Amino acid sequence: MVNNALALTVKNNHHRHFRKAALTGYLLLVTCYLTGCGYTLQTRADLPFDTIMVGRIDNKSLEPKLQDNFNRVLAETFAEYGFRVGRSRYVLEGEISGFELKPVAEQSLVAAQYEVVIKAGFRLIDKESNRSVPLIANSPFVTYFGSTGRLESVLAQKELSTISALKNLSQEVVRQITYNIARNFAYLSLSAADIKDAGSLALKLQEPKDPVSRYIREELSYDSRKLVDDYDRFEYPSDSLKNTLAGELNAVLQKPSFYNERRFAHIDLTDDTRQLIRQDPRGVERTRLNRLLLEEAYPDEIVTLASSHILFTIKDIKDPGSLALKLQEPKDSLSRYIREQLSPAAYRLVDKYNPSEKALEPLKNALIKELNTLLQGPSLFNEERFASVMLSENTRELIRQNPKGTDRVRLNRQLLEEAYPDELAKLHKKPASEPPVKK
Repeated sequence: MVNNALALTVKNNHHRHFRKAALTGYLLLVTCYLTGCGYTLQTRADLPFDTIMVGRIDNKSLEPKLQDNFNRVLAETFAEYGFRVGRSRYVLEGEISGFELKPVAEQSLVAAQYEVVIKAGFRLIDKESNRSVPLIANSPFVTYFGSTGRLESVLAQKELSTISALKNLSQEVVRQITYNIARNFAYLSLSAADIKDAGSLALKLQEPKDPVSRYIREELSYDSRKLVDDYDRFEYPSDSLKNTLAGELNAVLQKPSFYNERRFAHIDLTDDTRQLIRQDPRGVERTRLNRLLLEEAYPDEIVTLASSHILFTIKDIKDPGSLALKLQEPKDSLSRYIREQLSPAAYRLVDKYNPSEKALEPLKNALIKELNTLLQGPSLFNEERFASVMLSENTRELIRQNPKGTDRVRLNRQLLEEAYPDELAKLHKKPASEPPVKK
């Protein structure tokens, strides 16, 4: 009897320990899911907006009024998820590319079941940065309905089934906007291409003389700090240095308390940035604020978000060899000016280039850095410098406006494109502007 009671007690204790361990494991799993371990819990509160604008939705199918029904269902779905539909910097555009009504089952040679298939693709556009993020790439949305075979029944059921498929499509659009925050707003992060002067930034972090640089240096990992300290001002910055700086600064972007009065006392912040500071933002808007703070702390080292889409990328340098030859022995005023602006490292790469060279990546990277530096400086235009260049009327109109900020960057890009049409690719067109307001 005693042995039985002892065995029962041990068994109960074992079950208690097992339940406790299981509960602890479950709580750890939930905590891990909510706070890290490769997962991020995202909500609409992390989005930088609660109002979205529905722009142009093209109906490229043969089904009439499909876009009208979709717009109505989409507005209802946005409201269900807590969004307002109206004027906003964030615009949803897209197209319905296909609509099919297909019989899938027969009874006595008469179609007894049909399916409705809708294909569509959409993009979320940030009008201020002109960034566009694809949401759905021709994903089919299918619903089914049965029929007695009578035409009136088929048409009535088809309409109901179409609305059901459009509802599923709308829910997927809203879900992708709401729960793919990291991907949709990844453009806020810095890439190596956004570090326009990695050497200057590394030197500022080697021996920091301002509070922002001291703070960032303290946040660097051991390996990153060593890479920064090993940088030689007479060397061309390596890709490893650029990637490391971008990664470390992206870690700063995610911090909740990057800004404080003392740290930024020496920096003349813009009114827009100060307004955003007063709002004490969360989620994506806080990341945007941190990006603005970095840009204004390092205007000569970091590309501004507003102009980053205008800058040259590796694919925009169509013929680096031809451009290098034009800069080796310049025969026009603009090429002479650009040659004079080259950094010592880029100057050496340009001068040692010969047409038999196969490895052009270092030359391309150097040209991108130099050209992007020119884009973000004063206007490149003067009459003498561009006397031999046939400028378009669009570019001349922009010159007459004497633009500032992002528009001046755009003007400089257009000037270089038109001066070197065989060497530099043209900038893609901006996303379509918002439709006029109906009165």
